[in-house]
Amino acid sequence: FTLQNDTIIKCNGIIHDHDPKLNDNVQVVLTGIKRRVLADVDVPIGKIYEEEVKKFRRVNGSAATIPVFDA
Repeated sequence: FTLQNDTIIKCNGIIHDHDPKLNDNVQVVLTGIKRRVLADVDVPIGKIYEEEVKKFRRVNGSAATIPVFDA
């Protein structure tokens, strides 16, 4: 940090105290998964995840980027 009159005027370090911004499509899928997990408490999360990813790929194509979590 470079200070001038007790004010930060320059910062050389990069500090990320937040999650990286996700692609809008990915955010929609994750929001859908969260919504369904809360609404469909009797359905296993893995099944909800697979269904939401399939729905995403039908709309956006199979080459679209989506986080994939192996069980």
